[in-house]
Amino acid sequence: MFNQKLLILEIFVILIMSPIAFGQTDICIPQFVDGIVGPLQYRTMIVLQNQEQNQAQVQLQFYDNNGAPMQQFMMHRRGMHGGQSPASNGQFTPDPIGPGGAMGYRSGGEGGFQVGFVQIQSQSRIQAHTRAQLFDLSGNLLSETNIIPGPQFHNGSFYADRADGAGIGLALTNISGNQTTICTLEIFADDGTLLDTTQITLGPHSQIAQFLFQIFPDILTDDVGYVRISCDNPICALALHLRGFGMTQIPVVVEDIN
Repeated sequence: MFNQKLLILEIFVILIMSPIAFGQTDICIPQFVDGIVGPLQYRTMIVLQNQEQNQAQVQLQFYDNNGAPMQQFMMHRRGMHGGQSPASNGQFTPDPIGPGGAMGYRSGGEGGFQVGFVQIQSQSRIQAHTRAQLFDLSGNLLSETNIIPGPQFHNGSFYADRADGAGIGLALTNISGNQTTICTLEIFADDGTLLDTTQITLGPHSQIAQFLFQIFPDILTDDVGYVRISCDNPICALALHLRGFGMTQIPVVVEDIN
C-alpha cells in the first residue's frame, strides 16, 4: 500500500510563484515527473498565462533531484502535433505567448521514469499552474489533480490529517543554485503539543519528496495535527493529502514576517 502511495507522490507538483519587481516572474515547480513505472504512466502539464498586453517569452529550466539538467523527455504543446525535448542543459523555450494569451505543455510520459523540478522565468508577469496526471499503459486516466500556485517562503505550516489511513506527502525544493538550505520540520498535535522535530538539508538546486511517516517515523498513523517548516533560505513546497489514487493539495500557510 505504501509503495503504491510513494509512486503516486512522485507525480505531485506545485507551482510556487514569486513575482519580482518591474513585471518579472520567477516560478518554481518543486516536483516534476514523467515516464513509466511498471503498469503506470506519469505526465505533468504546465499551463502558462500572459497577464500583460505585450507578447511574453518564457524560459523553462528542468533539473533532476540532484540539480543536474533533466532533458530525456518530450514536451507537447496542447492543441498541436509534435513535441520537443529540452536542450542538453535542461532548458526549454515555449512558443511566445500573445498579449493576454495562455498555452499548455504536457510531458509525453513515453520513456523511463524521471523525477526533478523546474524553474520558470520571464520578463513579463506570468501566471501558471500544473496538472498532474496518472494513466495506465492502455491510456486510461486513473487520476489527475490541478495544483495551485503559492509563494516561496522561509517559514510555513500546513494541517496534517492522517486519520483513516490517509497519506500526507511533502515535497521541498531549494531554489538557490549556490547555497545549501537547512530546513527544520516540527510536527504538532492539534492541541499545540510538539510531538517531534527533525532537520532536512537541501543542497543547491536539490529537492526531496517524502511521506510524513518517513520524515517522522515515530508518529502514530492516525495522529492529527500540523507541521511547521522553517528554512534559512527560501524554498518552494508542496503538501498533499493522498487516499488511494485520489490526491488533494493541502494549503501551506506562509508565516514569513515582512
